[in-house]
Amino acid sequence: MPLQLRRKATVAGGDGDAGGPWIVLGLGNPDDEYGNTRHNAGAMVVARLAERAGAKLKRSRNRAQVAEIRDGDTRVVLARPSSYVNESGGPASLLARWYKTPIERIIVVHDEIDLAYGKLQVRRDGGTAGHNGLKDVAKALGSPDVLEPIAKRDAEDFAVLVERAADAAMDLVHLPLERAQDRHNH
Repeated sequence: MPLQLRRKATVAGGDGDAGGPWIVLGLGNPDDEYGNTRHNAGAMVVARLAERAGAKLKRSRNRAQVAEIRDGDTRVVLARPSSYVNESGGPASLLARWYKTPIERIIVVHDEIDLAYGKLQVRRDGGTAGHNGLKDVAKALGSPDVLEPIAKRDAEDFAVLVERAADAAMDLVHLPLERAQDRHNH
């Protein structure tokens, strides 16, 4: 299962709450039929981060399930849009405005059909205000391959990849982009 984490601009991590909290936005679909598919990889990563922090994702007024956590001095908002993947731009924009989070502090976690199975990639997206990147993700995820349930033979590898992606998301919060890429892009 390929997985990609995108940050909108290069900023040094670990600077506490200067500039608003970080938002880790995990894309997925709300229906149970997609729950255990590659298409929901981003949502799974956010759920795993919430579990690690002992937090619970709760419905918010921003069309997303949200958990606010602290990692050291850093405030992090974990969010999973309540909409379908191709409608994630609305919740992302609402969350950014609500939390007064600049675009460079938004990490989008999603599956990526152009990456080899089991590959994790951390990258910066060149889209404007996040909309072009989200449009690209919505177009890329139209493949039926990502909607197939995760095969039992792949379940263990998939779980490991979700753990690695959760680690990468937190590294993006605390490290400069290049260090996170060096650590996770292999």
